[in-house]
Parts: sequence; structure tokens; C-alpha cells
Amino acid sequence: MVTRMTIDSGRKSVRRYAIIAGAVVLTLSLSALSAQAAPERERLTILVACVVLLIETALVVALVQLARRRREAQRLLEARLHFGHLLSELSLSLTAAAPDEVDSTLDAGLRRITAAVRIDWVWRWELGNTRDGGWHSPQLMAGEPAYFDVRAALPRTLQENLVALGVADGASVAVPLTVDGVTGGAIFWARAADSLVAVDELQMLTTAAATVLQRRRAERALGESDRLKGAILASLPAHVAVLDRQGTIIAVNGAWREFGRANGVTSDAAIEPGQNYLSACMSGICAGAPAAADALHLIAAACAGEHSDIQVEYACDGPGIERWFLMTAEPLRRPEGGAVVTHSDITVRKVNEIALRESEGRFRRMSDALPVAIWMADVDGQCSYCNQQWLRMTGRSLEQEMGAGWLESVHPDDRVAARRSYLDAVDARRPFRLEYRIRRYDGEYRWLLDTGMPRYGSDDEFHGFVGGCIDITERREAEQLFRDLNRRLIVAQEDERRRIARELHDHLNQQLALLAIDLQQLSLHPPKTAEALTAALHADWRRTTEIASDVHAISHRLHPSKLEALGLVATMRAHCRDVSRQGFAVQFSEPDVPPGISADVALCLFRVLEEAVTNALRHSGAGGADVELKANGTGIRLRVSDRGRGLTASERSSGLGLISMRERMQVVGGTLSITSNEGGGTVVEAHVPYTARHYAAGDAEAAGTFPRAVRAS
Repeated sequence: MVTRMTIDSGRKSVRRYAIIAGAVVLTLSLSALSAQAAPERERLTILVACVVLLIETALVVALVQLARRRREAQRLLEARLHFGHLLSELSLSLTAAAPDEVDSTLDAGLRRITAAVRIDWVWRWELGNTRDGGWHSPQLMAGEPAYFDVRAALPRTLQENLVALGVADGASVAVPLTVDGVTGGAIFWARAADSLVAVDELQMLTTAAATVLQRRRAERALGESDRLKGAILASLPAHVAVLDRQGTIIAVNGAWREFGRANGVTSDAAIEPGQNYLSACMSGICAGAPAAADALHLIAAACAGEHSDIQVEYACDGPGIERWFLMTAEPLRRPEGGAVVTHSDITVRKVNEIALRESEGRFRRMSDALPVAIWMADVDGQCSYCNQQWLRMTGRSLEQEMGAGWLESVHPDDRVAARRSYLDAVDARRPFRLEYRIRRYDGEYRWLLDTGMPRYGSDDEFHGFVGGCIDITERREAEQLFRDLNRRLIVAQEDERRRIARELHDHLNQQLALLAIDLQQLSLHPPKTAEALTAALHADWRRTTEIASDVHAISHRLHPSKLEALGLVATMRAHCRDVSRQGFAVQFSEPDVPPGISADVALCLFRVLEEAVTNALRHSGAGGADVELKANGTGIRLRVSDRGRGLTASERSSGLGLISMRERMQVVGGTLSITSNEGGGTVVEAHVPYTARHYAAGDAEAAGTFPRAVRAS
């Protein structure tokens, strides 16, 4: 319309100028004709006619140009109208398209517009396409159009499209897709020719497309976000309900509804969207539900926008089983407010907790009943439990022993080493054995053997250590006593060797030396007569007999060979007779002693007899002793008694001979008892029970001297 009005105005101006020019020419011509002669007038008339003709020709040419411009303007106007129509259609189609159809609708609209703007190809390019190898254009990033004269300057995907179309080169312009100053891509327009149209229309199209595209993408992203949130809510195993500020339920997840269906909740009793959760809690309070009041307080605070760390545990009766739930409530983060209430099924955890408490209770009762000090520690090695035996032993409370408090009772000399060894074992998570002294409730330090083991759960997770302590003071004392005994035995052995050496050197060696001298003298100076030679040989024979007797006595003290040849009874009787010859009367009796006693038992009983009789001879001060060897229903008993001064308590427990007798009896499974009072004499009793290994094979069995139980075995 505007173009047509402009053309009409131009035509009127041309006509107006032509009329004015003709009038001017005509006026001048008439003036000139009136002043000239007839020939001159004719010439002037011809000249005026020519001028008028030229003017008319110019006017015709001007009119033709105006018509051409009119047609061009008309064509441009129609093209703009068509472009605007296509742009409107594209906007309407993009507005009406579904979110997942926006991209395809935009591509189809762009292909329709290419013909209107005399463009050969159009492509939509998105920023960040990995196939483009990081292609970048500063002009596009600045929101300005970018021109490209060669194909190599385009993104790789567009180059591949041109190659697929068989286009060698061409001109391209890229108009950025910019929304709110942010460039997210561009539309590339390309022509096979070297020139491009103006980009005003293209920018207008790109702006409209970018706006609609951004809006639709935002809607699609919002829809996807809503679907994702819905899927997340439906996938949660917890029962979730969303409330508004007044406590009315506006949404629940699938687990919420599924729990109601699984537990037979009717539609009237179900807590569904549209119902007020606070009112349901009030009904629970009226019905006497134990956790309803806490739930009401928690949900009301969340609806008011207050965050709380309180969690409510409650039991719910289900079909055939009692289930436990943990309820939490958090404020809904939106301007309208509200709350999100979750109910998590903790039945398995609760059952495990109950079972664990019962198991711990049984463990504590069992550990308290044991005569062993038991302790437990956490993953850091800090004491977390001690049983009653430990507490009674130390005389301290459980609170005092917690953490590292138990070290306070450890002996100062052992504390550092015990702590270091214990922590090293905890760090390495390996078993350990420690020996240290600990202060008992009465202040006495006792030796403990502390054994610890790492403990793991069913999931192989390290939970700490557990261990026990036993009092080894007696064992340590016995070990010390054993070491002292070994030392004393070594000393006694050396003393015995010295005694034997003295006897060999001072007595036997001297006797042998004298005998050798006599024999040498006899050989050098033989007697003159046979009687003298016989007397000399008889004297040497007597001396040799004495030496043999002394050697036999020493050998008998070292090992009584008579035991093997004569047996236990005869050897004991001979020993008692030998002692009686020294002025100490020993009465020996042996009623009902079975034959076939094994060599180790016979030697043991004989050594006990020797030691007991020797002690009576040396220390009792009595004039004699009574020895009785007899068998009873359980075994063989040896009893040595005297009526001397008796033994003191220290003598009964620390004498080397007495210790030797006890150890000998332990070797054969027997027992030794010593009964003595100062001034009342001493009784030593040794008892060896019947066992098959204590008798020579065949002897006792044939004699029928085994008790029935031994023979049956």
C-alpha cells in the first residue's frame, strides 16, 4: 500500500512538471514570435515543437521507470507478506506442537521458508555438539551473525551435509539462537551462489524460533523434571505423603497406597489425598495410640516451616506380624509451605535390635557368671564393657573402667608396655596375649594373662576386640618355684658329685693306694715263709673286700640294683635293716603287697622310703621309725612315721627332699601327704592308685591282685 501511494505521487509530480514546462515553453515562444519576422517565427516554432517533443519523451521514460519500480516494490511487498505469513505459520505450529515434536516442527518450517528467502539450504546447529570437535565462532558467541565464504570454515557436521549434497562451496550466514543474552546455537543459511540476502528477515525468524524453542524446551524440561520427581517419589521404599500448610494431604507415593492395600485398610480408614493428617493424628490420640501425640507435634511443626531432628518410632499391627516404622517430617521447600512426611519400615532393624539386646543380655549374664574377667573394646581399642568378675577383681565401677580407665589398675612398671602391645594389636587387628600385673581390690598386685581376639560382624565389618583375663599368679609363683627348684637340684647334684668325689678320693682312692703299695711291697720283698705270705695275702684280700663293699654301698645309693633282682619288698626290708645297724631302729611291715609292681612305681616308693627314713634319722631326734607298705582297695600305700620333734610349716613346704618326693609321686600319678606337729612326730604317706601301667605284664593279672575294675579295663 505504501509503495503504491509513492508511485502515484511520482506520476502526478511528473505530469505537473510537464504542464508547467509546456506552459513556460509556449509563453516564451509566443513572446518570441510576436517580436520576430515571419521566417524567424517558423524556425522558432519548429524549435519549440522539438523541445516539447523531447520533454514528452523524457516524461514517457520517467513514467516507464516508475512503473518498473512499482512492480519491484510490489514483488518485495508480496515476498515480505509471504515471509511474514510463513513466520506466523511457523510460530503457530511451534506453539501448537507437543514438547517432543518442537525440533521436527522447526526443521520443517525452516525448509518451507528457504524458498521464500531464496536460500538453497538451511541447518540448525546446537552449541556443544561433540561431533564438531569443539568448533567455535566468536561472532556467534557475541550474539552477532557470522558470514562464511568457504566450506572449510563451517562446523564439521555442516561440512558433511554439504559434501553429501554434492556442493563444493558457497556462501553461508549463521544467525545465533540467542535468548536472554545466552547463545545456545545458530541457524546456518547457505546458497550455492556467492551472494546472500540481507539477514534482517533471518534474524527476525531466528529470534522468533529461539524464543519458541527455548520456551518449549523449558516446558519439556519441566515436564521431564516432574516425571522424574514422580518416578523418584514412586520408587522410594518409604511411605511418603506431601501435605499443605494446613496439614491436608496433597500427594502420596505408590508405597503409601500399597501398604494400605497390603494391610487391608478400607477406603474409609485410609489416609488419602484430600484428608487432613493432623485430624488423623488427633483421632489416634483419642484412640490411645502411643505415638500419635509425638507425630502430631512433629507434623504440625513441619507444616509451620520448622525443622526438627525428632524421629518417631511406632509399632503397627499388620496381618500376622507386628511391624515397626520410623516417621520423619520435613518442611516442604516452596513459597506455599507444607510438609513431607515419610514412614520407613524398620521392622527388620527393630527385630535385629531386640534380638541383639536379648543376645547381649544373655552374653552379659553368661559372662557375669563365668569365673573369668571378660572385656570388650570398640574399633579404636577403647574399653566398652567389663563383666562383674573384672569389676569385683579391681574393686572399681564400670564407668571407671571405660575408655582407657582400665590402665589405671595396671602396675606402673607394666603399664606402658601393656598399652603399647595392646594398641599395636588393635591397629593390626590380630590376636594378642599379654601378661601384666593388676591391682586387686585389696591393693595386692596379681599377675593376669590377658587374651584378646578381633570380632567381626556378619558382614565381615570389624567391630572391635573381645577378650578375657585369668589370674596366673600361682602359675607365675610355681614357675618361679620351679626355677628355684631347678637351681637347688643343680646345687644338690653338684653337692652329690662333690660327696662322691670326696668318697672316691678320700676313702676308696686311699684304700686302693694302700692296697697297691702292699701288693708292690709284697712283690718286691716277698715273705720268707709260706705262713707269712698267706697272712699278707689274707690281709690284702680283706682290704679288697672292704673296698668292694664300699663301692657297692656307693652304687646302691646311686641306684638300688636290688629292686630289679629282689623286688620292692625285699629291697625295702634290706634298707631298713641297714639303717637299723646304724643305731636307728626301723620296723618294717608289708601285709598283702601284690607282686608285679612296675619298676617306675617301685623306684618311686623306694626313694620316698629312703628320703623319709633319712629325714627321720637326721632331723626327728627320735630313736626309730615305723615303715608300713600295704595294699588296699584303691592302690598301694607307703606310710613312714616317727615320734620325734616334728616339722615346722616352712619345712613341710620348702624342703628339697620333700619337693623331690612330691614330684616323684606326681610322675606315677600318686599323692603324697605329710602330717606333722611340733613335738608330735611326723607321718609321711605315699599312695599310688591301681592302674594297669603300674604293674608288670602278666604278674599281677595272673596273681589276681588287680582290683576287678582294673582287670576289666
